[in-house]
Amino acid sequence: MRFKALFIGVAALTLAATVAVALAATSAGSRSIVLGKTPHYPESGCPQPERCQVVARVTGIQMKADGIDRPFVAPSDGRIISWWLKLPKLRPSYVKSFSDLFGGPPSARGSVLRRGTQGRLRLIHQSAIEPLTQHLGEKGRTRFKLATPLSVKKGDYIGLSAVTWTPSFVVGLGSDSDNWLASRPKSRCDTPGSSDPDRFAAYYKKNDAHLRERTAKEYKCLYRTARLMYWARFVPKASKASIVLGKTLNYPEPRCPGARGCQVAAHVTGIQIWADGTSHSFIAPQDGKVVSWWLQLPRVQKKVISALSKTFGGPPQARLAIVRRPPNGHVRLLRQSGVRKLAKHLAAGGHVEFTLKKPLAIKKGDYIGLTALTWTPSFVSGLSSETDAWLASRPKSRCSVPPRSKPRRFTNYFSRNEAQIDVGTVKLYECFYQTSRLMYGASMAPAP
Repeated sequence: MRFKALFIGVAALTLAATVAVALAATSAGSRSIVLGKTPHYPESGCPQPERCQVVARVTGIQMKADGIDRPFVAPSDGRIISWWLKLPKLRPSYVKSFSDLFGGPPSARGSVLRRGTQGRLRLIHQSAIEPLTQHLGEKGRTRFKLATPLSVKKGDYIGLSAVTWTPSFVVGLGSDSDNWLASRPKSRCDTPGSSDPDRFAAYYKKNDAHLRERTAKEYKCLYRTARLMYWARFVPKASKASIVLGKTLNYPEPRCPGARGCQVAAHVTGIQIWADGTSHSFIAPQDGKVVSWWLQLPRVQKKVISALSKTFGGPPQARLAIVRRPPNGHVRLLRQSGVRKLAKHLAAGGHVEFTLKKPLAIKKGDYIGLTALTWTPSFVSGLSSETDAWLASRPKSRCSVPPRSKPRRFTNYFSRNEAQIDVGTVKLYECFYQTSRLMYGASMAPAP
């Protein structure tokens, strides 16, 4: 008997177990990530004179943006292939005034910085200097493609150097949501206002921008309520020996427009059997070790997270599972990753990768699955019954999920958690849901 995936949308929520498949591959096993991505992008006050501010003669790192901590830290070894600025329109008189004050027309460059000791950072690499005058007022963001990508190590920061000045800067934001770190010693953290022209001019005679590669500099000044409007595209380093489990030609995007329309996986462990017409992408082709796994998460509003957390017994949490399927319909849980809390990743959504401190051994023929201990919104429905299907850790008697329009039955159903969480145990996986996909994957290193 075939069971189609059931939904709890306006009348029902979609239920499944999920993990993320990576964004579109730029090469086998490597995917690009936009550093600095947040749910909201504030608008500059320019060209209104009372709200227009620029950043000048300094290198900065946005340490918190829209409530997201460390948005410009490289999650792994890789390279930066391009970067962007959001450049507002300025009146010609402003451009001349700022250029006279700060040593020339607006110009900036991207920087790769590595944390040292005592508040110092070392400049590892930097892009070419980009003149900005011609780009002021461009719609959207202005992209600068790098002829030679900048190599980065895991934990490196991507910063922005205002060689002269740049208006890619927004002030008046929340003190708890936005702050940036500047390449200035503590003695120069207090920036004089333009209302004192002599002090202002004297202060900016010194250029604090970090522009000499391989040198270390103090970054002692943390400025709150402001944001440097820059971004960078990062491509993780692909391991030649790694095998990508869950890799397919197409990766549908999960959506979560609201509590009633959000598709989630809850209280279940799932194995994707078919994905984009491929039947073996979640099976280990040989012995090895799983070294990382990922989720593709939609953006989810806080009120929606709160509502779904009440429904499913807590904030969103998931873990990767390695299972073995004997021929009798039972599945044995062999190993599992640590539990990952997902709420902090839902503000921005997108590809989220989890590196395993202790890789998980996997044998040829083992499956990777996802356990939704509470719930996770990485799930896509409405696909073809011929191309996508997953298997759930439920007995046949529980394959039919009650709709939310019947709250008593729905609550009773989810008072029981079907997730397989005890290593070494065997469980029935008798529910086969078609037309839907659990968005997850993993990287494994083959045994030598």
